[in-house]
Amino acid sequence: MINYLKMLVLILTVLMIVGVQSTQAELMMEISDGVTTVTIVDQGTNDSLSALGGIGYTGVMGIFSVNVSSAFSIPLIGSPMAPQFALSSANISDSENGGTLTIMMTQTDIQPLGLLDVQSLVGGTTVGEMSFDTYFNKSNDPFAMETNTSSFGTYQNQAFSREQKSQISNDNPSSFTTVATLTHKAGKRVSSFGTHVTVAVAPEPVSTVLFITGGALFAARCYRKKNLILS
Repeated sequence: MINYLKMLVLILTVLMIVGVQSTQAELMMEISDGVTTVTIVDQGTNDSLSALGGIGYTGVMGIFSVNVSSAFSIPLIGSPMAPQFALSSANISDSENGGTLTIMMTQTDIQPLGLLDVQSLVGGTTVGEMSFDTYFNKSNDPFAMETNTSSFGTYQNQAFSREQKSQISNDNPSSFTTVATLTHKAGKRVSSFGTHVTVAVAPEPVSTVLFITGGALFAARCYRKKNLILS
């Protein structure tokens, strides 16, 4: 009875910890022209999308008369153990001086542990300049740019589509951030883009799998041989 109660307490404790981590996970998007910064929290007052795991924003930012941006993550795309992150934006400017816009998304409490494969894709068109970076942060801080997992650009006055792969080691819930930087010069200009990042636990190396499998088979044969000798 005592052992049963101990096990019950342990299970409840684990469930409470998992529950707290799940409620703490947060998706956010930030848009800044260097003067004004707007931060949108999933399900917040300035989030135009009602679905959990999706953020939508439409507004004016400095010289950019049109900014339509969205960010998507768990549970709309991906899963806690195989998260995905997508950021997209369309922007129009018409000014005498030009300017720069930074669009970021961040997701905290990424759960997969161990060696992780990260695949990053970007694509879009620009009548200006665009660059992209993705970052991983073990301290689980939103918008933290600690470990760079991919870097794209600068793309100038062109259509583009690129892919990069990398690996990171994760030993506790962490955050992931995508940063897009857009610069328009004077005149009427249009740029749009989309990014998609997937994270998955890296498969065990074939040599390790063969070693473990071979060891298990060897142990099984020794056990059978010992039983035959005894009988």
